[in-house]
Amino acid sequence: MKTSHARALVGTMLFSVVALGTSVLAAAEPVQCYAVVTNDHAYPADGLYATQDEGHYRQCLSPSPTAVQQERIDRVLVAIQKREPRGAQAIIQKAGSTFFYFDTRSDYYSFFEAHGMMSGTPSETHTGICGTTHLFPQGLVSAVFDNCGYDSGPNKALTRPNPNPFATMLFELEHNLFFAMKGTSTAR
Repeated sequence: MKTSHARALVGTMLFSVVALGTSVLAAAEPVQCYAVVTNDHAYPADGLYATQDEGHYRQCLSPSPTAVQQERIDRVLVAIQKREPRGAQAIIQKAGSTFFYFDTRSDYYSFFEAHGMMSGTPSETHTGICGTTHLFPQGLVSAVFDNCGYDSGPNKALTRPNPNPFATMLFELEHNLFFAMKGTSTAR
């Protein structure tokens, strides 16, 4: 009786370890990004196929965002394309800036860490709550997060929906334009 009970316990423990391992592996799967494509393929929505990680504006939520998410993604595109003052769009485009829409900041960091781009980044900061801009050796990147959050401190576990992704991208475009105007982008 004790032997069968012990076998059942060991079997349950093994199942639990396998299940835990599977969920850990699933959580570690890299974030996927998809091109935001418009009919005219105008920068930054200049990818050819929405199913690929290409072009200069990519959404990293899912291959098929919800209607609300798609509306927010589209509003951010308007912010990028309507950038004022005049000439700013040309400067940002010449610098080869790429724009992203992620669910969370954690997704942003895991995506770029998986692509080997986070270490040694001179502009690396961990202060962007709803968006961020980085100058990587490979080029200039600005991102908006659908859900805002903190990396550390007393509010680490706190996340909330981004109240205005459009305004967040306008703010990040200021940083992007600053780097592009300084001529520090290597993506020319």
